[in-house]
Amino acid sequence: MGPAKEQSKFNAELQPAVYIKKIDKRTEIEGKELPVNAVDSSMGKQGCSLCFTPRPIIANESAMKTNSDIPPQKLTGNNLLRLVLILATAIAIIFLWARSNGLSELRSIAAERLVLYKGTLNSALEKYRYLPYFLSRDETVVQMLSGRSGKGVVNTLLETANKKAGSAQIFIMDKNGETVCASNWNTSTTFVGQNYGFRPYFKDAMAGGEGGFYAIGATTGTPGYFMSHPVYDFQKAAGAAPIGVVVVKVDLSGLERHWMEGGEIVFVSDANGVIFLSGNPGWKYKSLLPLSAEILKNIRQRKQYKGINLTPLPLERGSAGQDNWIRIGTEKFFLGSLFLESFNWQLNYLIPWNRLEKQVNFALYISSAAGVLLILSILFAQERRLKKLSQQKAMEAEKIGRINRKLKREVEERRRTETHLRQTQEELVQSAKLAALGQMAAAIVHELNQPISAIRTYAASCRLMAGQGKTEDLTATLMSISDITKSMEGITRQLKDFSRKSPLDMRPVNVEAPVARAVDLMRYAIDEAGCSLSIRKPEVPLSVMGDRLRLEQVFVNLIKNSLDAMAGQENKIISVRFREEDDTVCIHFRDSGPGIEPDLKDKIFTPFFTTKAKGDGLGLGLSISAGIVKEMSGRLALEEARGPGASFSIRLRKETLKDTP
Repeated sequence: MGPAKEQSKFNAELQPAVYIKKIDKRTEIEGKELPVNAVDSSMGKQGCSLCFTPRPIIANESAMKTNSDIPPQKLTGNNLLRLVLILATAIAIIFLWARSNGLSELRSIAAERLVLYKGTLNSALEKYRYLPYFLSRDETVVQMLSGRSGKGVVNTLLETANKKAGSAQIFIMDKNGETVCASNWNTSTTFVGQNYGFRPYFKDAMAGGEGGFYAIGATTGTPGYFMSHPVYDFQKAAGAAPIGVVVVKVDLSGLERHWMEGGEIVFVSDANGVIFLSGNPGWKYKSLLPLSAEILKNIRQRKQYKGINLTPLPLERGSAGQDNWIRIGTEKFFLGSLFLESFNWQLNYLIPWNRLEKQVNFALYISSAAGVLLILSILFAQERRLKKLSQQKAMEAEKIGRINRKLKREVEERRRTETHLRQTQEELVQSAKLAALGQMAAAIVHELNQPISAIRTYAASCRLMAGQGKTEDLTATLMSISDITKSMEGITRQLKDFSRKSPLDMRPVNVEAPVARAVDLMRYAIDEAGCSLSIRKPEVPLSVMGDRLRLEQVFVNLIKNSLDAMAGQENKIISVRFREEDDTVCIHFRDSGPGIEPDLKDKIFTPFFTTKAKGDGLGLGLSISAGIVKEMSGRLALEEARGPGASFSIRLRKETLKDTP
């Protein structure tokens, strides 16, 4: 607690009795009680002696205690145990919420993916659905099955149709189930002559409907989906039995490769629970449940999975009432299933269970860490408050004895402060007077003082040399005087340049060269002013059509104006940027000075207009620079600056020549 706060608090507890005795002989005031502020205000006007006699007020001491005086309640063992139990309950709730939320997310993902894979499976089959029906109504097929034409034309037709459609095979069976024509009629594994009357798709078609059946080929040993359609003789009466069956075999191995490459776990099982499509080759032709003897007998009779030993997949399912999960081998998965009614298949999608566990564990880690931090924060806050209370009590034990000394020190400190402020004010007034005198003198002699002094010195040297006969040295000194007069002539050169119109030496110029030359010319002024220069070179050399010397003059004027504008600032920065804009090149100059006032922006290019003090310039620099750029078919403009400072842009026609100076 600082001295000001201590004084404020104890002003309510201690009321000093101030006895003031006037030094002069006319009056005496003794025993009169005055407030402290009355004493402070009067001591500058009268000579006074001060005596502070603290008088403590001890009545109703208990009413003066503040909230900070009441000791905090300790965090006992029971309270800490209750806090830990509350945090444990909160963590358990977070665990249940995170698990429930994670399961909902898995269900949503599985549902979306199942709909997607159902669409791809249907698309892979439905694009061939028309083919059996289309061929069953072909006249050559009907005549061949009726015995009215030969089989050669039909074999060629099936071969061509199979290539065009992209199906695995197409074949035609007569009413007894024997294959009479096939797209592979001319191969060693032809279906012609084979009897597939045991297949369900043949029986369904002969019953007058469409057939569909997934099986391993009895002849080729390659799996596929068989879809069939009956063939009728339209010359017979309506309701006559079919005379044959058209069958199209579709290869679905491309779907399995797509699932495998996608890295997702998808498989399809038939009505008996046998997996026949899977992105995991090790699960193919495994059953989800042990198959009964009757089911195995039925499968063998239809030769659905010929040559395959159908063994159950080693899996464990979640029991009733638990989450929808299965364990295959050592891996646990979330199971999403969708029944495909039109095929009597089950489409299954698995998501690794560790995905849910990672999400739940992350929530537990975060909540546990937050709980530990909360307990540590409470313990730290309690320890800090107890320490602070102990310090406050120790300080209060000394306050009664220190209060009178503090009041006396404050009165003396105020008196010294007033004296110091009065002296400082007088010194500042004197410094301001001297600075004003110096500025007026500098403004009068600034322009011509140094050149005149140099001429005077050189003139004295010339007199000595003339008397000594040193003509060679005399000539050199006179040349120096001539150079100085040329420098003085520069004061009026702006007026000449503004009125005179000399021809330009237009040629391709690399814009970096005149900027670099202008920086070299102004290097001493830049360093003297303590200014930082930032030049960002273009990625590729940029050339313009212009007069190099005139461009140097423009850049020198801009740099000089920036230095003058930033005079007196601590941070002085001039930045130069180059940019290519279609068929022009733009050079941006920006400084960190105070910028241009909005009401002066329309006047800065006017001749003789200047914001500098009288004697610091003629106001022709920007006007002359704008005229030079205009003569080169360019434009010098004041840009809207983003932030402090002024920003000027020079736009000149871009020159495409490669070799530029």
